Amino acid sequence: MRINKTAMKRKIYYSPEIEEILNVISKSERHSAAEHEFLQRETMKEDSSKEGFLRERLHDKINKISEYEFLIPFIKENKLKKIISLGSGDGIFEYLLKLCLPKDYIVASTDYDSFLVEKTKEYFPEIISEKFDFFYDKFEILIKEIELMPDLVIFMNSSYIMNDEEFINLFTQLRDSKVKTIIDIYPSYIGAKEYIYFLFKSLLEKFNSNHSSQLKRKFHGFSRSKKELKNLYKKSGYSISSSYYYKNTKFIAVLKSSD
Repeated sequence: MRINKTAMKRKIYYSPEIEEILNVISKSERHSAAEHEFLQRETMKEDSSKEGFLRERLHDKINKISEYEFLIPFIKENKLKKIISLGSGDGIFEYLLKLCLPKDYIVASTDYDSFLVEKTKEYFPEIISEKFDFFYDKFEILIKEIELMPDLVIFMNSSYIMNDEEFINLFTQLRDSKVKTIIDIYPSYIGAKEYIYFLFKSLLEKFNSNHSSQLKRKFHGFSRSKKELKNLYKKSGYSISSSYYYKNTKFIAVLKSSD
């Protein structure tokens, strides 16, 4: 039996506890920028200093930092001096990246969460910080506003939030803006065993009468296999130059423009 993979969208849902909080803001199925900002404000500790901000958030990131060690030599060896990170969140990785690079390297962080963008501007003036929403904003306008034509664009655990059409649209915008190199750090990559699990789960849900209730749940992204990602990259005008597999981040692709 041939499986229609497009019909097998593997959405990643929040826990019921988080969903209960977010449903106060919006009843929409997809996690929005407003909901993300609400969560960030609600969970931020009373210590609003730069030190408190770093102390609070570095604890959750520390186990992933070693996985990004390849970034520094890769950036230096290829002389990628102008860097834009898309979907940076709190900007901490971008700040640390800037500290590890020569002074003439420029790092810009972006996010759709206005609250985090303002915090990044306040705490990390060493980097550029700008609001950018994958779903509504245009990349060509972003680079004009920050006056930076990047040598490298990094998706820091963020490209997974887009569906296939949105994914191709944004990556195509990057290609049209002459971005030659992209690093896509993809947190919800699935290997062969996980793919089989999702396949059986999808088939079971088709026969589960209670599944209709799940359609109202709130999701924040999609899981994809390497083959599926490779296909999306190709449709956008990019190909995988090299890739890395890690325990926590799972999959990192270095992409080169086909032009």
